[in-house]
Amino acid sequence: YCMILALSLASASVLAPIGYVGLVLGATWGLVFFGEIPDIWTGIGALVIVSAGLYVWWRERRRAV
Repeated sequence: YCMILALSLASASVLAPIGYVGLVLGATWGLVFFGEIPDIWTGIGALVIVSAGLYVWWRERRRAV
């Protein structure tokens, strides 16, 4: 509910970093509480998600100028 409310008040590009923090916290909690070390595919997936977000941010900033 809170994310839906936030999306109604701000643009998705402003709220995107929250998803990136979720990736880091999820990996950290998995390591701390379950002793689960993220594998290479988790790192690659996180890299793809962050790269796509950064590309969209760059493209939107470039188009605004």
